[in-house]
Amino acid sequence: MRTRCSKLSAAGVGMGRRIGALCYHSSVSAVADTNPVPNDARVSFLAFLYSLAGSAAVHFGDVADPATGEKRAPNLEQAGHVIEVMAMLEQKTKGNLTSEERQFLETVLYELRMRFVALKGSSGRP
Repeated sequence: MRTRCSKLSAAGVGMGRRIGALCYHSSVSAVADTNPVPNDARVSFLAFLYSLAGSAAVHFGDVADPATGEKRAPNLEQAGHVIEVMAMLEQKTKGNLTSEERQFLETVLYELRMRFVALKGSSGRP
């Protein structure tokens, strides 16, 4: 697993965000710093992907469930479902994303898939 996060953005190379053990390379925080609209009122594809990645992190048991404030036991079935949804989005949006959106989606999918494989291997489940 990588120990450092980096991202590509219009401003150059910067740091990505971590959710639990996963590194998510996002410019969502940079956008939040420059946009006067509150985070919860702004809708973007990157924010949507970041939300899906956060859901996967909850299902992996890496971060606390926002509803309860407690970490759950890993649920690989649900985490796998989130990965499948993101992979479907990658296929359905091919050619229609900005380079930043495409890079973010590819990177997050890679990280989620690697986390899934690591957890599946450690659980001893087929």
